[in-house]
This record gives sequence, C-alpha cells and structure tokens, in this order.
Amino acid sequence: MRVLALDSGIERTGYAVFDYKNKKHELLAYGLVKTSKNDDLSARLFELSQKLDEILMRNTPDVCVLEQLFFNTNQKTAIIVAQAQGATILTVTKRSIPVEFISPLTVKQAITGDGRADKKQIQKMVSFTIKFPVKPETDDVYDAVACGMAYCILHK
Repeated sequence: MRVLALDSGIERTGYAVFDYKNKKHELLAYGLVKTSKNDDLSARLFELSQKLDEILMRNTPDVCVLEQLFFNTNQKTAIIVAQAQGATILTVTKRSIPVEFISPLTVKQAITGDGRADKKQIQKMVSFTIKFPVKPETDDVYDAVACGMAYCILHK
C-alpha cells in the first residue's frame, strides 16, 4: 500500500510518501509544497492544489493521511489552515483516493510512546528511525513523515 501523509498549511505543506507492506514501511519521498506569499488566498489555494496534484500523479498513493486540525490560539490562522486542508481534501478526493485523519495525540503516542511529546522529541524519534538522505527543511516535513509513520505503525 502506498501512503501519502500531509501536514497542511497555506504557506507550507509538508508531504511524505511511504510504501507499506508486510508490516514494514519505507519512506520513498518527502518534501515541501510552498505557495507564493505575494498571491491572494484563492490563488494560493489553487497553487497548493496544483502542486499536490503533481505529487499525487507522481506517487499514486492508495490512501492520504492528514493530521486532524487542532488550534487553541489564533482563530484567523486556524481558518486559513482549515481552508488549505479543504483544498487538499478536494484535490485528493478528485483522484478517488480515500482520505483518513489521525489525531496529533495518536501521532505522538505512536512515534514516541508519549501523547504529550513535543516537536523536538518527535523529530528525534523520526530521525532515529529514518535515515534521511537530506535533512527535512522544516517542521512541516517532519510532521508529515511522523503522520505517515504513525499511520503505518497503527495499521499493522
């Protein structure tokens, strides 16, 4: 099974592609989708959708995994990220790829064994488990990798 994990955002969306078979997962690709800060929201959502569609065509996933959104601070940021996730879901669904959600707590527990782990602890465990040829450039990529790893771990 091919798994595409995404950490949605309007400015940056991290992605990770895993092959999962025989209870083992292998990271095939990872990276970052960026949108232009100079464009308005609708143009950025369109750009995000186009770039994600390229990733979908290139990697042909069987399932797409998204971390459930959780915000307790800035309402404006939450709305924009939710819009980016909506564009992501639409793009994936247009290709008849099922979308599944995983909670941040579940990701933390699956990766570190501790549902209260912070980003540094998660990144440390991800880096310990996966030997990246090139270090991921942002937290968004690490988050996508962690999300994909957690999904594979939980679907043994």
